[in-house]
Amino acid sequence: MFLWVVEGVGNFYGLFQLSERGGILAFGRQGLPNFHLVLGDFGKFPGAEHVDFAAWGRARLAGLPVLLENDLRMALLGEAEAGAAKGCDSAVMLALGTGIGCAVLSGGHLLRGARNRAGTLMGHCSVAFDGLVGRCGNPGCAEDQASTAVLAEQARRRPDFSRSRLSQAQSLDYETLFRCADEGDDCSRSLLEHSLRVWASLLLTTVLAYDPEIVIVGGGVMRRQEFVLPVFRAHLNRHLPAIRADIQVVAGKLGDQAALLGCERFAAATRPGVLA
Repeated sequence: MFLWVVEGVGNFYGLFQLSERGGILAFGRQGLPNFHLVLGDFGKFPGAEHVDFAAWGRARLAGLPVLLENDLRMALLGEAEAGAAKGCDSAVMLALGTGIGCAVLSGGHLLRGARNRAGTLMGHCSVAFDGLVGRCGNPGCAEDQASTAVLAEQARRRPDFSRSRLSQAQSLDYETLFRCADEGDDCSRSLLEHSLRVWASLLLTTVLAYDPEIVIVGGGVMRRQEFVLPVFRAHLNRHLPAIRADIQVVAGKLGDQAALLGCERFAAATRPGVLA
């Protein structure tokens, strides 16, 4: 048996495995994949919607089967296999950083919905109904309220930005925001508090919608998990209505390896026997 792993190439996570029974190539990528085609990518990978990955596999890889799925779904499968969600049948994973991603495991299976979109678009829920129409077309969507993609623009709109340490920063991301907030910068603290409120509200919404045993939080902001996770847990404890539930809110354990492991599980379940 021969195993070749391609990790993080062009924001893809791939697992390519060959055996005496054949082989398969499984990719996890951002956006809205549907096994062989990309349904939508919100401008992140122009032209991807026109690529037939199944045909590409036949033409370029001697007919090797190709499977395509959302990268966070693959990471959640990996965490369920051997990470933070091991032993859980119902779990949610949120990725916070450049954008906001979501994946849902329900009854031991990935939640897909009628158009393979279930859960993945939670980051586009409206959290500010009087907010500006975002890049996705939804007014006040969470991703346009709290993500690295819009952080610099939000900061520059503030009247105290010119006096802030942020105005001197070469790049404006959450690592910079946390550092400046630690140094007592009022503009940074206000922006950070706003992001935390948006993320905590969205986390509560996912818990109400999907009733998970555990919520795994990933993404760049989890470099400061000792600060972020207590905020999320406190928000759930204060605002979760009806019966209190012991819902774990934790960081992922496997890092980038989670998506690779998830690709293996996904390929084995989709094409039984190929990876044996």
